Amino acid sequence: MKPIIRNIDSFKLLIFPERQYDSSIYILKGVATVVVPLYLQGLQVNDIYTKIHTDRRRSARVSADIQHIHHIVQFLDSVMNNHSDSSTISDVTAFMSNELEDLDQYSISSNIPLYCGIEPTWKCNFKCHHCYIRTCDRQELSLKNWKMLLDSIADSGVVYLTITGGEPFLYEGFKELYRYAKSKGFVITIYTNGTLIDESLIELFTTLPPKRIEISIYGITQATYYKMTGIKNSYNNFLQGFNLLSQLRDRTEIALKTIIVKDNVTEYEKMRQFAEEYSLSLASNFVLWTRIDSNKANLLCQLSAQDIVRFEEKDPSISSSWNEYPNSTPISANQSDTISCYAGKTLFSVDCEGYAGYCIGYRSPHINLRTTPLPDVWEVMQRNREHFLAKPSKCKQCKYRSFCDFCPVCGVLQGGDKHSITSYMCDIAKNRFEYYAETSEHS
Repeated sequence: MKPIIRNIDSFKLLIFPERQYDSSIYILKGVATVVVPLYLQGLQVNDIYTKIHTDRRRSARVSADIQHIHHIVQFLDSVMNNHSDSSTISDVTAFMSNELEDLDQYSISSNIPLYCGIEPTWKCNFKCHHCYIRTCDRQELSLKNWKMLLDSIADSGVVYLTITGGEPFLYEGFKELYRYAKSKGFVITIYTNGTLIDESLIELFTTLPPKRIEISIYGITQATYYKMTGIKNSYNNFLQGFNLLSQLRDRTEIALKTIIVKDNVTEYEKMRQFAEEYSLSLASNFVLWTRIDSNKANLLCQLSAQDIVRFEEKDPSISSSWNEYPNSTPISANQSDTISCYAGKTLFSVDCEGYAGYCIGYRSPHINLRTTPLPDVWEVMQRNREHFLAKPSKCKQCKYRSFCDFCPVCGVLQGGDKHSITSYMCDIAKNRFEYYAETSEHS
């Protein structure tokens, strides 16, 4: 697949779909903004130099020293031939950078959507009791409609695309959808339970590597996996998929994540050891979301507030962050009345029917992108964002606020609304405060 140039406002990006992430995307600067497009047209150094200096518009925009052009072309040749080295990279750092912080900061200050999460399907091969979209059937978009939406999403400025579900590999046209997304210049992350990975997917991802694949792990034994997923042999299927994905580690970031509930909390330490054995990160969460069909039965699976604090205390990677806040104080009047979040500022989501929301968790304003242009939807999100992120009144002076994970999604998906903090979240913050404040006093 050929390299792709993406224009994001004043930024010109060069994306190599077949390269691993750390060498797949560059911000072009100065002379490279002119040289690279000409190179991709097949021109060589002398032709590029002549073209620039005989075209008044180009020569007015850049100062093109032939040595600089040579370095850029040499670097591009090495990348295209898959053998770039540090010497060629150092020669072009003034013109091509894979440090993308400037792009991130620009998207935040300019309210440009840089991130999008899509759910091609809500189908799943598991029957997890804790899942918030289980039992919810929806009419999925056709591959043709998804391609049209990806065109619109790319035009809006999105660079980073997360593909999730359901289980995304159950979408009938997944491979073609993935290839199309790569051809649009998206940098892709995939969320999966890992059990449907096969050799054909490994071949696809070897040729066109995603930036990152996050695999959900639900336990470390067959018995726990069955309790969590409702599917026999699901742990063995996970191990088989995980071992196949391990082949991609030189081209793709592989990470593990888990949801901690009553049925698997006793195996968390072994899951952490499993991740460490493979030198992988393990992200964990314990707050469940009410099912989209409004059934709250899955909330019976979640841990009590006291158990959550006990669980966190045993994991230094979690407890160390809360130990930084032994003396929480009421929020002052001059601090922001809104929750810090990039939903509707640099990111949004699209569900399997084509409806846009602030994020995967909070699906408002739920506007159909097949009938409403994305710029119009983004404008609605911008207009309502402050209201969406307003802090509940009781949070503003709460002495437990530094120990609280609350966001509007928690209010909605714990069974309330975006401005109602649930007693469950309050109890977690209170228990954290009492434990860590007491620990601080005795240390």
